[in-house]
Amino acid sequence: MVSSSLTAEQKDEIVQFIRLLKTNSFTLRELCRRLDLESDQRRSLERFLVELEAQGLIHRIKRRRYAVAAKKNFVTGVLNCHRDGYGFVLPDDRLNYPEDIFIPPVNMEDALHGDRVLVKVEPQRKRLRDPQRRLRGAEQAREKPTGSIVRVIERR
Repeated sequence: MVSSSLTAEQKDEIVQFIRLLKTNSFTLRELCRRLDLESDQRRSLERFLVELEAQGLIHRIKRRRYAVAAKKNFVTGVLNCHRDGYGFVLPDDRLNYPEDIFIPPVNMEDALHGDRVLVKVEPQRKRLRDPQRRLRGAEQAREKPTGSIVRVIERR
């Protein structure tokens, strides 16, 4: 009888393969095909992907599609909502994201205050300013990174 569970070596190989992917996202089927896994190992791979998602290495972005967290700027954190409709996500990974992430009202989706959410961080845009104009108040402060909520991970 052939064992259908993944060995530690196979798990390490899968993690290395995911990190070295040239594409930003993948499906379970694509991963099975590229790693040349047998069909009876598919369920084990699916369970292992859930483990990797819990560790924050990958994120499920659509029904059956996963993305590598570092390549797509995904962050998990707790949402703090403001009564005017916008919110801030306090990232779990404070080393890479020391500042809170601003979520505009249009990007709040169905998330509520205190929810644990998955956020896609948008690249900061540089604002064109008149060099003769003096900067005051909020304009002097560095702009916070902005993002959009991809999905709610856990309701609180």
